[in-house]
Amino acid sequence: MDIEMEAPNGFEAAVRLRAERDGPVIIFTTKTLDYAVRGYGLALRYLPKPIEYAGFAGALSLALRERLGNYLRGR
Repeated sequence: MDIEMEAPNGFEAAVRLRAERDGPVIIFTTKTLDYAVRGYGLALRYLPKPIEYAGFAGALSLALRERLGNYLRGR
């Protein structure tokens, strides 16, 4: 999710999504990491633009492990 997207911005959208019972694992994309502190606790990772494959693959792998771990703990 891009932090600087049109209204609602990435932070506002993340707060709304995380309020859902099974809210998503969020990975923010941004051209600057100045937002990292503000988004602490909302996003699993921040990926600086331009996004590199290795960073994306690592963040996606972490998100899948996070989601799978939550699923297994809920059983």
